[in-house]
Amino acid sequence: MAVFDFFFRSQNDIKIEAFPSFETLQNALIRDFVVHTIELKITNNTEYALFIELPIIKLYKKVNGFTEHKIPAPVGLYPFHLKHSCSHRIKFNLPNDIFDKLKPKDKIRFIITDVLKIKYLSRKYTISELAYDL
Repeated sequence: MAVFDFFFRSQNDIKIEAFPSFETLQNALIRDFVVHTIELKITNNTEYALFIELPIIKLYKKVNGFTEHKIPAPVGLYPFHLKHSCSHRIKFNLPNDIFDKLKPKDKIRFIITDVLKIKYLSRKYTISELAYDL
């Protein structure tokens, strides 16, 4: 591998997949209820480890004045060390102030950035692909 190959990675080096998901929450006072989430699976197909930063949601229309929004994540989790040929999963809810302003046919994409600021993009998804209740 040449020295400069490190800075010119292909988009196939990091595979980003999004899936609709859900979690069942239990409480002694109320019945079980289901929370709909989105699960991102990030796979490192490079020959070396990466430190990935917090994923970003890319919308194709402005919501709250912006087209890009950070995914809510636990403090201290990112940057995340992703070893060669390993995967990392993150489950999250689209914040209500964003989700409520989207229609089922609106497009969404996920962006992963490593600490060198190299961006990797997922394919475009429609909101209806990622939400059970639409």
